[in-house]
Amino acid sequence: MRSSLFQSSLLRRSIPTALVLALVGSAAQAQSIDVDFELGGGCVFFGTTPIREEYALKGMHFSGPSALDGGAILDQCSNFGINAHSGTSFLAFNTISQMSNGGTPIGPERVHFDQRITQARVWVGDGSVVSVTMDAFDGVFLVGSSSVQTQNWAQLVVNVPGGFTDIVFSSNAADFLLDDLSVTPASVVTYCTAKVNSLGCTPAIGSSGGPSASAGAGFVVSGSNVRNQKPGLLLYSVTGRAASPFQGGTLCLAAPVRRSTATNSGGTALPASDCSGVYAIDMNAFAVGALGGHPVPALTVVGTLVDCQFWGRDPGFPAPMNSTLTNALEYVIGV
Repeated sequence: MRSSLFQSSLLRRSIPTALVLALVGSAAQAQSIDVDFELGGGCVFFGTTPIREEYALKGMHFSGPSALDGGAILDQCSNFGINAHSGTSFLAFNTISQMSNGGTPIGPERVHFDQRITQARVWVGDGSVVSVTMDAFDGVFLVGSSSVQTQNWAQLVVNVPGGFTDIVFSSNAADFLLDDLSVTPASVVTYCTAKVNSLGCTPAIGSSGGPSASAGAGFVVSGSNVRNQKPGLLLYSVTGRAASPFQGGTLCLAAPVRRSTATNSGGTALPASDCSGVYAIDMNAFAVGALGGHPVPALTVVGTLVDCQFWGRDPGFPAPMNSTLTNALEYVIGV
């Protein structure tokens, strides 16, 4: 592969400025999603209904143990013997009360997320001593749990690096309160469209481990289902996403586009020709210079948003279309 193939000047000529769809900048932070339950709850359960889709625009969907039951938002004037953790309202539960729909404000309360979450934090409390548990589920599988016994307010935290889709709150107490729920979305997502290669296979990007500004290793980005024994490299950008026609496929990165050191797909030995190849590069190691090349300094800055996709050779296509392109991966660099 000629070393000049991906010089920045060539890439700039290949990506019309009008087609660049930069969505986020190089210093974008992993944003928490916060719910403070400040929706003007009343002082008594009888004037309320259970929380359901009030926070759907934030990607959170609440449900109780039945269609009529579940927690309800109340004002701190509701005589729980405790003020809200912040503001004046909280999510309240009481086994002996009734809401205006005929349901009971009881748990367990489930929150389903539109995107994968790696950490959930919530304040729990009551005017008397209560025990509350927060369980994290990846689909139907329990992947994390945290419990606390408290009077007044205490925080529950669940961390699951691989992510989860739901949390469930439960308690043996007759009543308890939740306030200031905050969740952190997973820092790695895939997007864009791969180029089907000349053998009819669709390459796919993926990752293992976690992106880190300080670890020096442990975050492997891979491109599978590619042609065997072919050279390639990882293209990356710290200026956001794009969707630009490129060599018969889609370049998913906003300019300027950078490149990793070269790699080889491996797989079945030649002269066989199949899709057993896998490109792989440890981006934590590349970021600190351990693999050579010229990584941009932003790769070692916490909070940097990185977009990347693999490029490789595909001799089954005529030049200049003789390349393979995976879909793209977007991640936020952590500590």
